[in-house]
Amino acid sequence: MCGRGLMCVAVCGGAEWYITEDIPEVRVLGQGGFGQVVEGVWAGCRVAVKKIRHRSGRDSGPARELLDEEARRLVGLQHLHIVRVYGFRPAPDTAVVMELVGGGSLSQWIRASAVRLSAEGCVAAMAEVLRGVCVGMAYVHGHGWLHCDLKP
Repeated sequence: MCGRGLMCVAVCGGAEWYITEDIPEVRVLGQGGFGQVVEGVWAGCRVAVKKIRHRSGRDSGPARELLDEEARRLVGLQHLHIVRVYGFRPAPDTAVVMELVGGGSLSQWIRASAVRLSAEGCVAAMAEVLRGVCVGMAYVHGHGWLHCDLKP
């Protein structure tokens, strides 16, 4: 779902999780060791695109098979407390196309909440966020996945 409302699935080459068309970039949202995350527009929806940096720049058969397996599983995960994955772009421009969640990062939200809320209100709000994270991770773990990079 796009923004929890519009369906955003393209069928490309028979596998609906492969996205082969270009995705216009709107702005950079962040970057790290994996690559860069940008806001883009795909299938009429604002999306987050995690552009994955390749060490070799090549697409190997085993890597493609692993991406295919991950794509099948991740595209199928749908839960209120996890970011929806719409699809993947294969190498050499490997990217994960995901739901765009507004409001900044969790660490930005925590800092802003600490300024605008009382100590008790801040603790209560953070406890509710952590509850949502736990519920979402329980869903992911229940489907045989471990999230190995969870951070604010």
